[in-house]
Amino acid sequence: MAINPNTALPARHMFLCGGTGSGKSSFLRRLGHFSEFQRVLLWDPDRDHQAQHFSSPGQFKNAVMQSIAKRSRDRIAFVPDQINEESFEFFCAVFWAALDGNYLTGGIVEELADVTGSGKARGTWGQLSRKSRKYGGVIHSVSQRPAEIDKSILSMSPYKFCGTLETDAERKYLSGLLSVSPDQLAQTPANEPGKACNYWLKKPGPEPAQLGKFNPVSGTVSL
Repeated sequence: MAINPNTALPARHMFLCGGTGSGKSSFLRRLGHFSEFQRVLLWDPDRDHQAQHFSSPGQFKNAVMQSIAKRSRDRIAFVPDQINEESFEFFCAVFWAALDGNYLTGGIVEELADVTGSGKARGTWGQLSRKSRKYGGVIHSVSQRPAEIDKSILSMSPYKFCGTLETDAERKYLSGLLSVSPDQLAQTPANEPGKACNYWLKKPGPEPAQLGKFNPVSGTVSL
């Protein structure tokens, strides 16, 4: 059960989208603010991130509880044998139980569209989307198919990253969230493998997303 609510904590959730190879996971690996978190819990089916990976639900839960007891700074990932809503609900329940408003807990959820649908977020994932902020939760949700994920995490994520999109329908859908036109999204420069990833980043506030670039193999990215 999440403890020690702190309503003064700002909303920092981030949604990341883009086609295959657009730089979503690389951006997260370069993002400097992860150093602020006491621990990071990951739903990482493809093992895209550096962490302790556990496929056993019991071992994952025990690792998280031990990290809390020891107050250690860890990155702990759940990689279940079956990628489905049931195993995702288990991950979310462990995440919720680990939250403490006295410190920040980072979260990374890869390929969100595989385990949620469009509409309002359900179950413990809905709790995390709507309530984890005041318990120190900072969730980074990743998807190649933004139109297929729940609307709760989109509305609760003031930061939005958008890499290269593959279809006109995706660009039209994202244009409203980013406050830039579909034509601008279509003109996103191509990435240079191993050298540069181009992306749009929408920050909190009314200003439109800005085009940026980062090195996917070195350095850090600041928000």
